[in-house]
Amino acid sequence: MKLIAEYLDHALSFERLAAHEKNPTLKADFEKQVAAYRKLAAKRAAELGLEPPMEPEIRTETLPGIRSISTGCPQPKKREF
Repeated sequence: MKLIAEYLDHALSFERLAAHEKNPTLKADFEKQVAAYRKLAAKRAAELGLEPPMEPEIRTETLPGIRSISTGCPQPKKREF
């Protein structure tokens, strides 16, 4: 399981780089790395008899004092009282 998580972590890192990259060639290279790491994660999951990892929902938010961050975490559901 650790190897799958590491592959997905690398994929997310490259997704963040690609999201902020202005050079189209470098952006395409980052996106190829994302695809490669996701493919490795899916292959490893299949070898372990697990379902392939789902594509994360990436969102970018701006925090005070920080330019922006991207996370693969979905936003929590709002509760109504």
